Amino acid sequence: MKKLNLISLVGLIVACLLMLFSFIRQVFNLFEHLKTPWLEIVNSFTQLVGISIFLILRYMVVIVLKQVKFRIVMDLIILFGLLGLITSLIVKHNTPHSTFEFLKSSAIGLILLACNIWFFVSLLRIQPEKIRALIYLQIYVGLGIMIPLISAAIPLLPFIKSNPAYYFHIIQPLFTIGDLPLLVFFYKSMFPIERNNSEM
Repeated sequence: MKKLNLISLVGLIVACLLMLFSFIRQVFNLFEHLKTPWLEIVNSFTQLVGISIFLILRYMVVIVLKQVKFRIVMDLIILFGLLGLITSLIVKHNTPHSTFEFLKSSAIGLILLACNIWFFVSLLRIQPEKIRALIYLQIYVGLGIMIPLISAAIPLLPFIKSNPAYYFHIIQPLFTIGDLPLLVFFYKSMFPIERNNSEM
């Protein structure tokens, strides 16, 4: 399974880039005086790297490991991730920021959330030997569902009287921590796989 080991190494490198961009974005968000046009570039690169992660996962899971049951849901995640990136690059120049946020979070964001839930449920139903280090991939996708839900629920909490953006900044580190299981997944996927699993 040299092909799987190589793509896992590429995935590990890209996952490290994802964490790096997420960390840089947090720094920009925490310090108001650092909010420059560079923040938009970092946000775009973060989205692009996130899409790359799912392209790599799709290749590992669907092509190399031949788990074709994941083809449709991963294609949808990649498709709507690209649409979200394109929207963020185009719409922001023509509409107010609030309108852009509404379009992105209410339409594309909800569809992406639904696709990630579908992907997560599908991962829970697969046998562990089908995908090496499956538990870490499940944790990564699960956190990818829970963290946005938590951030979306913050403004709805009755005890929050001040600006919800303040509390949103507090949970920003969760977005980086949520990528840690992905690093473990790609790392463990680089190790040799037993003969019976390599035939899957």
